[in-house]
Amino acid sequence: LLSAPVKPLPKVSFAALPPAKLFSGGGEVFLDTDLNNPANNVRLEFRSSPYASFAHVHADQNSFNISAYGEDLIVDSGYYATWGSKYHFNWTKQTKAHNLIRVDGTGQENNRLDAWGLISGFKQGKDFCIMQGDAKMAYFKTPLKQFDRKIIWTRGKDEQLFVIYDTVEVKDGKRHNYAFDLHFNEKPVITAENTVTVSGKKARARITWLQPQKFSRQTLTDKSDFPAINWRTKKEDTQLYPNQWHLYSEIDNAPAKIRFITVIQVGKVGVKEFAPVKSINDLPMIARQ
Repeated sequence: LLSAPVKPLPKVSFAALPPAKLFSGGGEVFLDTDLNNPANNVRLEFRSSPYASFAHVHADQNSFNISAYGEDLIVDSGYYATWGSKYHFNWTKQTKAHNLIRVDGTGQENNRLDAWGLISGFKQGKDFCIMQGDAKMAYFKTPLKQFDRKIIWTRGKDEQLFVIYDTVEVKDGKRHNYAFDLHFNEKPVITAENTVTVSGKKARARITWLQPQKFSRQTLTDKSDFPAINWRTKKEDTQLYPNQWHLYSEIDNAPAKIRFITVIQVGKVGVKEFAPVKSINDLPMIARQ
């Protein structure tokens, strides 16, 4: 067997592959706009997994991340610092450290086999992809009747467009407080009541909320709930673990059923201004140049 000739795998150009791949068993979707050319590629990662939040897995059902042109734009925050530390268990693995929605200040349950999610829909073509996750099973402190997150991507020439459509409904039918959390390596700029921009050296993104059009408050901080500890020195180490930026957009006393419509435009720094975004009959419309 060891002396048998090894047959090389056939060469396949990444350009021949579809833009996205669903791994239904693990509850993951990876989308790449130009996998054959990393310098021009924009990637979105989406997770809603039946593996729940037990052991090494995080409480992050329906979370997403975006990178572009070799830089991280919207990130899965937290570092793999000292295992078992307050930072590890009470930050990195928690919903608050991910790009997700919290209800009444609480997120999904951690270290539970029944706090799971599901990729409930997936369809793609050459220049578009639609994916949907169901994460209502992961919320215990404030039980949910529904948390569907639908992400729609359409290909553009100078910018890539992602529309995120969230529907959240609390079981008790009462009014609640909601937080839409986003995380970044670079400091974002709040440019309007419903718009945030973030830029690296090569990549930039503009996030626009069409619903709600105004939040009760937005809090931006570069501090996590606990410091990241270097396991060798047993001390906080901001050189090894640089501070990341966390934006909490909160709306108070909202109905039991609420939706968020979020438009994310991704492009290169200094190439072209983003096309304007507006809402017509509750649907996002992006003016193509």
